[in-house]
Amino acid sequence: PEETLQNIILDLNGFTISDTTATTSLFTIVGHSKLTIDDSSSGKTGAITAKGNTTKSIRGFDVARGTLVLNNGKISDFSLENTEGLTGAGVSVWSNATFIMNGGEISNCTAERGGAVDTDGTFIMTGGTITNNTASKNGGGIATSVNVTIGGTANVTGNKVGENDNNLYLETGRQIILNTPASGMSVGVT
Repeated sequence: PEETLQNIILDLNGFTISDTTATTSLFTIVGHSKLTIDDSSSGKTGAITAKGNTTKSIRGFDVARGTLVLNNGKISDFSLENTEGLTGAGVSVWSNATFIMNGGEISNCTAERGGAVDTDGTFIMTGGTITNNTASKNGGGIATSVNVTIGGTANVTGNKVGENDNNLYLETGRQIILNTPASGMSVGVT
């Protein structure tokens, strides 16, 4: 079947999208689709959250194919605590997919691996913050099986596995490609 390219821009405009009952991914990106998350509100208070979801089995974004771009807004409180083997509670990036984080925040997410982000695909981070996420095995903030590109004002700090700092977990032989780091960039690597 022929696939249609979809380019969707979601402007949170200071509002919150939340789900307190789902037990799957809130958003799934497939095909050659591109979803861009932005927030044009003056306070940049827009959010996508699972705060209050008691199932502890919900992921924010499942990027199976296509591209997710986060320019502004907050992705928070997604948890895969009750779903063994699932990774990337905030964003899971498959091998044929891309996640570009230019800004915004991913926080308070929990998974076995990659509390905020787990990537087997392309991950580029030029800004924004990944903080206060946890994993039970590795990559409290980010876990990756591929090289990742990080630069600009990216901030990946305050993430944990248990009581230990664990911000960015690279599998053996993988690298961080630094792309024009700016003042204030901070990334902790495990």
